[in-house]
Amino acid sequence: MADRQNITIMGGPEWRAWLRTTARVGTTNAQVNNFINLSGFIEPQMLKDMEKEEWTSLEKRLLAQNINVPIPSIRILKKAAVAVEFYETCGYPITVEDMQLQLLDQIGKTYEMLKDSKKVDDTTKLQSLKGNNKLIGWLPNAKAQLDSIIGPRGIPISYLIRQHEIPPPSPGLLANQAYSREGGSITDELISRATFDHPLMKEDNKRLFNLLHNAWKGTEANNAITPLMIENKLGREAWMAGLNEYASED
Repeated sequence: MADRQNITIMGGPEWRAWLRTTARVGTTNAQVNNFINLSGFIEPQMLKDMEKEEWTSLEKRLLAQNINVPIPSIRILKKAAVAVEFYETCGYPITVEDMQLQLLDQIGKTYEMLKDSKKVDDTTKLQSLKGNNKLIGWLPNAKAQLDSIIGPRGIPISYLIRQHEIPPPSPGLLANQAYSREGGSITDELISRATFDHPLMKEDNKRLFNLLHNAWKGTEANNAITPLMIENKLGREAWMAGLNEYASED
């Protein structure tokens, strides 16, 4: 797969063109402008915070104003909302190339898969650590488990245990793909690049803490968990402390 050669940031003119030619909310610029004025979607970033009830309300307002937006167009906009969330989660700008229908479908299917996985993950536990001096061998299996545990944020909870809170600059997404050569998949892109400033990050961190606290009970690794970590349920901090104190190669 080839790297992207060029990217075009989706500014106002590009966004209007996308609404007309890809989402097809109108066949003329005037119709697109009417849609933007009624919906408030002045840029693609406005899509991502829409709740189900807000989509329903928008469809009713469009009908009341005799603005005929086909149902398939609304579906495309909903897919675009998920895609915008993904790109912003991973710190990527929204570009014309990123909003191709095939990429919206790829991202949407991945998020649906993660959503389905989340439904059965609430009672999942990490494999217990058995004995002392065993943490270094336990970590790889635990990391693999955390890759498949979906937290309250709706993404794999293992993003919290990567080495760098702020990931290094990405080489960019591959041509016709929603992930980089380094990432290799949409899910792995979330794990390696998800930002730490999301409102649900603290809930993910609590979930991670509870998983580690239960798995480490009765072992020396549990000594790495401080009263402050217990009080605030700091999962990432507990993982890093255990790693540094009982699994360091130094």
